[in-house]
Amino acid sequence: MSIYCIASTSEIFDKGFFTSIGILLSFVVGFTGLIISYKNSRKTIFINSVTASRIKWIDNLRENASVLCGIIYNYNISDLSDNERNIIRKEVDKLNYLIKLQLNASAHIDSEIIILIDEILKLTDRKDTKGALELKETLDKFVSKTQTLLKFEWERVKKESIKGNLSEKKKKKLFDEFITKFMQK
Repeated sequence: MSIYCIASTSEIFDKGFFTSIGILLSFVVGFTGLIISYKNSRKTIFINSVTASRIKWIDNLRENASVLCGIIYNYNISDLSDNERNIIRKEVDKLNYLIKLQLNASAHIDSEIIILIDEILKLTDRKDTKGALELKETLDKFVSKTQTLLKFEWERVKKESIKGNLSEKKKKKLFDEFITKFMQK
């Protein structure tokens, strides 16, 4: 009879041991899944937040650039009183600095846009035909460079929304590919 009890105790011990191991493994796998899920959720929230902010920035820059161009162009071709000119000049100054603050002066295309804004402001009060033509050409360059920047940023937003935050090396590669592709059109 004692042999039967010993075998029974060993069987119980084996079942309890394997059950405990199974429970422990289930806990570890579940906990690991929870951690991975938490990290993925945080990454998704971050990507969505950055993407939404960048899209808002793109819209604001597009709006401010178009308003600046419209005001400058109409300001230059219209006969306005001194008071009207002062009011418009204040709005132009505001847009000038607002757009510059929305750009990264250390980035190549952004710095080109900043230079073009300064050129536009220098040409604004010229009423001669040559000055008007130079202003129109400079406004067209400004629009073209701004379009290039906005299109690049849009492409970057699309890539980052899929792959997450891009390294500086990947951003440079994307920009180089974009410029090459854009220049061929």
